Amino acid sequence: MTYSTKKILTPCLLALIESIKKNEIDFSSRQIVLFLSIYLVDETHTIRGLAKSINISKAAVSRAVNYLESLGYVRRIADKKDSRSIIIQKTVKGKIVLDKFLSRFEKYIEE
Repeated sequence: MTYSTKKILTPCLLALIESIKKNEIDFSSRQIVLFLSIYLVDETHTIRGLAKSINISKAAVSRAVNYLESLGYVRRIADKKDSRSIIIQKTVKGKIVLDKFLSRFEKYIEE
């Protein structure tokens, strides 16, 4: 691992650990990748699109989204353009959790 990679991963890990200790995040690795993809990649997200972008099955994405939805961090809405597709929408509660995590991450980056 290069110094620059370690310089980024260490604050990220510390921010995740702090968020877990405060019972704000309790995600599997797949769930955290999906959560961050939904919130940090500025585009419309669908189960199909998320599955393709991280190379996992639609069923696996759907299970992870079920969990995120049960926490109130995302919601599913029907795609008016394609009745077969479901759009994954951000929520205020999810944005608050993301903001807390990013604030911690920035704190550890500055140290």
